[in-house]
Amino acid sequence: MAHFLRNKRPLLNEQGQLAEAGYSTSPVPEYDRRDIKAHSLRIKEWDSYVISDGKRALILTVADHSHTGITCISYIDFEEKWEITKTPTVFFPMGKTNLPSSPEYGDLRISKKGYELCFENHGNNRILTFRMERFKGSKAISGRLLLTCPKGDTAVAAVAFPRAPKDFFYNQNIPYMPAEGTVTLGESSYTFSKASASAALDWGRAVLPLRMSRHWASASGKVNGQPFALNFGPESMVFYNGQAHLLEAVTLKKNQFRDPEGRVALEFTPLFTHTPYQYRSCRFGTLSGTVVLTDGTLLQIEDAFGFLEKTFYKW
Repeated sequence: MAHFLRNKRPLLNEQGQLAEAGYSTSPVPEYDRRDIKAHSLRIKEWDSYVISDGKRALILTVADHSHTGITCISYIDFEEKWEITKTPTVFFPMGKTNLPSSPEYGDLRISKKGYELCFENHGNNRILTFRMERFKGSKAISGRLLLTCPKGDTAVAAVAFPRAPKDFFYNQNIPYMPAEGTVTLGESSYTFSKASASAALDWGRAVLPLRMSRHWASASGKVNGQPFALNFGPESMVFYNGQAHLLEAVTLKKNQFRDPEGRVALEFTPLFTHTPYQYRSCRFGTLSGTVVLTDGTLLQIEDAFGFLEKTFYKW
């Protein structure tokens, strides 16, 4: 079982190395870009939201990879089987994108010719607004989403790389935030209702190895009338009624999720594959089966909607 991070402290020590590796249910390590001792071109920072109700999905991403910066909007229709992704890119932002140093506070604003995007963090809710011209032919896309942030645990991981002491991966995933709002594409509008739509946040700050693969699975829904979510990444957790339940390493084989203790028996049914970049793919679908919580409670999961994401980094 991985080490649990309990105390607030700087993420990196005076040598620019990860001070304490492990996992937590809140972002107790404190990130400061100025503490990084690796080459400045290797610093990666990103905030990415996935909003979906099983019929449509919206993905909003802002990333500052030092040598390149991207603002990405993806809009997906699962019923009609189409997707559109636009990714304006700037070169050598070198941290000037000003992504927040904490996932718990701070806003993010991007405004360029032809597009703008804003992530507002108000603590108990988040507001996402965006606009991009010529998203689909001559049609513009715009929208405003309100995400409710339930009180409770999240998935936090601080990962060290022993062969490269100044490399690290610091990540928070919030797998379940009820979402509501409207997206307008041209003359057509689509409304997400918080009764059926939820958002997942992937917040990352890192200095990564030159080659690295990352796998992330996220899904959410209701079980026995209570919020349920799962997050399989550096650490595997399920969340029930706001409380995290840690699992041993969960593996995926032939769309089957299993763990060494026999607590996870889930089958993934893929519905749509989203490939925004050559190095990243995301399969959307549903998860059904059983999960056993740490107190022995057996949960029956039926068609929890989510996604499996695989990213290959090569810098």
